[in-house]
Amino acid sequence: MASNTYLGEVKHFLRVKNLDSGVGVYAPDAEAYRTFSDLFEPILADYHGFKADQKQPAVDLGEAKVGELSDLDPENKFIVSTRIRCGRSIQGYPFNPCLTEEVG
Repeated sequence: MASNTYLGEVKHFLRVKNLDSGVGVYAPDAEAYRTFSDLFEPILADYHGFKADQKQPAVDLGEAKVGELSDLDPENKFIVSTRIRCGRSIQGYPFNPCLTEEVG
């Protein structure tokens, strides 16, 4: 449900009220990335460190890599807890900033 104007995207951001975001712009759905590519592509290139036409580095997170991880706090002085967050979107549903109880 992408807006058809930059103004629509700005209005959407103002409704979201996530003012602590380091990026400051949200895509309401996947189509918005195409519709507003002039807006999103430079932001994404800066945020991720590579442009849309550059190949993303290969991911190798196999179990063999576990032995390569070093103990970041061997004396248990600094790290109290940690978490890993993975987020995905489901086709046919708006992205999280636009998701409501009525839609979900």
